[in-house]
Amino acid sequence: MVGSQPDHDARIQDVLSWKRSKHTWRLGSGGVDNKLDRKFIPKSTLEKAFKEPGKVEGLLEALFGNGNGSDPLPDADYIRNRYLRPFVILLCIGQGHMIYHFVEHESLQDRHLPFRAEPEGFPSSTTCDLWASFNEKQWCFCATALEYNMSFHLGKDEILPIIHKERLGEGGSAVTHKIIVHEDYDSLDPPGSCGSVSNNDHHVFVVKTYRTADAKTYYETERNAFKNLKKAGRPPPNIIGFYGSFVRGENFNIILEYADLGSLEDFMRRVQPPSSIEDTILFWDNFFNVTHGLVTIHNTKEGNPKEPQILLG
Repeated sequence: MVGSQPDHDARIQDVLSWKRSKHTWRLGSGGVDNKLDRKFIPKSTLEKAFKEPGKVEGLLEALFGNGNGSDPLPDADYIRNRYLRPFVILLCIGQGHMIYHFVEHESLQDRHLPFRAEPEGFPSSTTCDLWASFNEKQWCFCATALEYNMSFHLGKDEILPIIHKERLGEGGSAVTHKIIVHEDYDSLDPPGSCGSVSNNDHHVFVVKTYRTADAKTYYETERNAFKNLKKAGRPPPNIIGFYGSFVRGENFNIILEYADLGSLEDFMRRVQPPSSIEDTILFWDNFFNVTHGLVTIHNTKEGNPKEPQILLG
């Protein structure tokens, strides 16, 4: 019953057309410079296309017929819930019929993706190097989720779900960018919070990238200082939020809260001094909150983050 993939079938053609559509893809970040140069397919896009009623059933019928022979069709719900990404990857490389073998191995389930080495039970094919083809294609279905307190070393094939990147500034040792993380992969906010601490723009953060000869030293100093500032696993009040870090190649990156009102110096230039007693009291009350943050930084054991600034959000 198991044969080659019938690409001429309209249901298979529908999948291949979906794969080619520009609406299926988002541009993410790959490579050591975190450039927006790697396309990926978001989880929500995949699920919307393949979890509609009858979709998987129709594809299985296209691949295997009606299942009236001695071998029954693979169970559509089982594939939909546990093998959806592997199934779609196989379809995209012309090997959809191999799902018949995949469902016999727990090691090939969706939850184990991406496969960083050829997993136990992975099948072979006489028509292609199946593992090489699958491995090359899987990464665009497996963008790396960004998690609060992450400390990742990323491989060359991994795609970050950063869908917007805007340069903010550059210092002697680092460059900063405002980024937007695709909502499917954004778990950066501390548990119990609703979006970024300082603003209402969910999925908006800052990446600070160290890239000089001393990049690793500066990165580790600042990362460790931010970690020591946390209270009960969360950033303390009046301190810019630290969400995690990652290393790719020789680039060292920390993910920070986006302070959308700029520095204190920017604020003082832009805003008129308080003119009423109430405004004056409010100004000094908020200013003393800033000093509390500075005291917290001063009292950390690991040393202060390099080039500290007062930022407003």
